[in-house]
Amino acid sequence: MNDNSIARIQTKNKPIYPDLIWSRPENKKHAGKLLIIGGNKFGFSLPAESYNEAEKAGAGSMRVIMPDSLRNIISKIFPSADFVSSNPSGGFSQGSIAEIVDQIMWSNATLLAGDFGHNSETAIVIEKILSTKTPLILSGDSIDSFLLDPRHLMSRSNTLIVTNFSKLQKITTSLRLLKPLTMNMTVQLMIEALSELTIKFPVSIALVHESKVFVCYQGKVSITTITKDANMENKVASHASVWFMQNPNKVFESITCSVIDFAV
Repeated sequence: MNDNSIARIQTKNKPIYPDLIWSRPENKKHAGKLLIIGGNKFGFSLPAESYNEAEKAGAGSMRVIMPDSLRNIISKIFPSADFVSSNPSGGFSQGSIAEIVDQIMWSNATLLAGDFGHNSETAIVIEKILSTKTPLILSGDSIDSFLLDPRHLMSRSNTLIVTNFSKLQKITTSLRLLKPLTMNMTVQLMIEALSELTIKFPVSIALVHESKVFVCYQGKVSITTITKDANMENKVASHASVWFMQNPNKVFESITCSVIDFAV
């Protein structure tokens, strides 16, 4: 194992990159514009929570896009939401792509927060979003349509994947890596597998697993023990999105710093 693949341990009292933590934007005008996308007619809690968490994390400006199947349900309780056309199943329709791309052009980064539902037309919309050049963060079920054929996702630069062990295991198995993730592997072997994965592919990964967050990029790995909490994947994704867009040239450092908000 080379030096770059040796994991660094982080705690709340001992952050790995304290200088980056203390040099955050003080003016919201310089704190970045984040676009959050998600929801379907059966659920919207993840994009709504992402908005609240990203606000806590220090985002400058935010917009949220949901399918218009949710308009009558949440327009009054969540006035920050914008709505685009939905398909008969209540997810995003292909007719929404142009408007979504316009909003992406406004943003500095785009978070696919989840609650998309397993709908083939919505999967096409997500695929189209991957074809843009925006810094992109994927969490929740936004990853699901790529589990069996993940190369397009994994080959995309400026991309952060926030996920759990089960989904990342399916991705590494589909990629036929020499070191796929397995349930009985030691932490050291997991570090080596994550390092190999992010050396071979340009994405960054935040793996939420057993009360820890493993941040991986370009063969480097950091480990932060976190508090147990509901929807931790979504919360990690929301905070990481803000740090990621504010520090585009310090990908590993910024994502690692973002986890401090949950560290013990």
